[in-house]
Amino acid sequence: MAMAMNRIAFISSPSVYPRSSHHHGYRSSRVFMSSTIRPASAEVTNGRKPYLPPREVQLQVKYSMPPQKLEIFKSLEGWANDNLLPYLKPVEKSWQPTDFLPEPESEGFYDQVKELRERCKELSDYYFVVLIGDMITEEALPTYQTMINTLDGVRDETGASPTPWAVWTRAWTAEENRHGDLLNKYLYLSGRVDMRQIEKTIQYLIGSGMDPKTENNPYLGFIYTSFQERATFISHGNTAGLAKKLGDSKLAQICGTIAADEKRHETAYTKIVEKLFEIDPDTTVVGFADMMKKKIAMPAHLMYDGRDDNLFEHFSSVAQRLGVYTARDYADILEFLVRRWNVENLVGLSGDGHKAQDYLCKLPARIRKLEERAQGRNKEAARNIPFSWIFEDKTKTVTSNLERPWPILRILITLHLTTPLHRNNTSITTLDISVILQEESQYQHNPIKTKDHNAEPAAELQDHRGVFLTDIRLEAPEEVGRVGEDENGDGALEDSREHGGDHVSGVPPVPPAGSGGAAGDGGGDGGCVEEDEEEAADGGDEAEREGEEDAARGGSEEDVVGEEEDLVGVVV
Repeated sequence: MAMAMNRIAFISSPSVYPRSSHHHGYRSSRVFMSSTIRPASAEVTNGRKPYLPPREVQLQVKYSMPPQKLEIFKSLEGWANDNLLPYLKPVEKSWQPTDFLPEPESEGFYDQVKELRERCKELSDYYFVVLIGDMITEEALPTYQTMINTLDGVRDETGASPTPWAVWTRAWTAEENRHGDLLNKYLYLSGRVDMRQIEKTIQYLIGSGMDPKTENNPYLGFIYTSFQERATFISHGNTAGLAKKLGDSKLAQICGTIAADEKRHETAYTKIVEKLFEIDPDTTVVGFADMMKKKIAMPAHLMYDGRDDNLFEHFSSVAQRLGVYTARDYADILEFLVRRWNVENLVGLSGDGHKAQDYLCKLPARIRKLEERAQGRNKEAARNIPFSWIFEDKTKTVTSNLERPWPILRILITLHLTTPLHRNNTSITTLDISVILQEESQYQHNPIKTKDHNAEPAAELQDHRGVFLTDIRLEAPEEVGRVGEDENGDGALEDSREHGGDHVSGVPPVPPAGSGGAAGDGGGDGGCVEEDEEEAADGGDEAEREGEEDAARGGSEEDVVGEEEDLVGVVV
């Protein structure tokens, strides 16, 4: 779904992906397309043409894969049947949205709804913004199936094709469809959100589509889905952790169950790319580098609600500040995939392949370095972002306070001092001092204790009138756990199936089928999933050390940084 969360310097350089000079039938293997401009007579509503995305896609590329590569995907159909389809769960053993919602046929339905609403009262508007954004992203599923069906060699040619690629796409879509349904119903019952505005946003988003820059190329397409599914797993897992921390165990279970689905899908997509690295490493590594140079834009990057042209960036900013999906996660995902696909140890590459390999291995450290600099520049930048999804009388604004994980005791001292005035030979000096104490904390239930009573507070001059702002930092409350972080906070992501069943660690598991809950068996090829994750985790510390060494050998930053631009669309 994983957002323009920070302004950071990002690599902007020409694509390294090779373009074929061959023709794909009557089509050029590389075709530039400008966005279609509707006739001037088209209806305009509020100054905007119907369904026109907030950002017009000015330039698109399609059919970048050489035609001879189609045979590779044809030859992999048997492999896909044996290794991809087992990651799908049988419908009869799958959870359904009603397993987690009040039972409308029950006499206690109204009491169940009342209980749900009481739990939701403990959730902040900020949390709801992130949950709504996640749900809207899930609801635009028709766009994502359409995107996969643009990929040469794996698309569903008939709408009911029996090829393993087509079967996977349809069944994957069917599994994903439950996610938006469940979150939509839960938000509707909560009574906390403006469902009409949310529904408008969904319609706008589906009508706008998406521009993942995959160029009808399955190499690029499966790299994109591998990255995106892991980002979505992280996002839903962290919303689960926040819900549990805030006391809504049912919502935590819902988000954790969705996260487990995303984890299973991520494992399937990463296996496809792993196979491509095995049989065609040069094309695959060059494609991987190409996607990272273009940046992985999350599916809902064209989100619009009829009011806010920068809605996705604003939603992403809230997710960043709550720790649901961050720029750090973006770098972590890249590093995980580089390690998972053993990019550093690839051999037999062409010149372009070696350049792509070197670029990818050094990129995570560079992204982190640039992101840290941007954080320093923007740490105190204020935010004032209303969201139409939250009822007007409940609308909160997102401010820089969210960037501080601890309460702040603010002392505002206003000094009005005039220089001596001489009136009627009398010298007059006036001094007016007013002191205001404000406790500003999003953790209102935590006691306030100073961390160091002897610490000398730092005063910062705010304006020419002599208004001073003094911040005394207080003891931070217990931090909300993030997906995959252990007690040491090393950020290593855990397999969501590690403890058995379909749930994220720290989130209540789904009850077994027949007990009033969702199916909890592993489904598919559970052992295969665990094995994949163990393989992915091998050499984690060593890879990190080697990555740091690579970064140290990377030369000057000017070698890789073209210009600063927004890191747009890196969240769910």
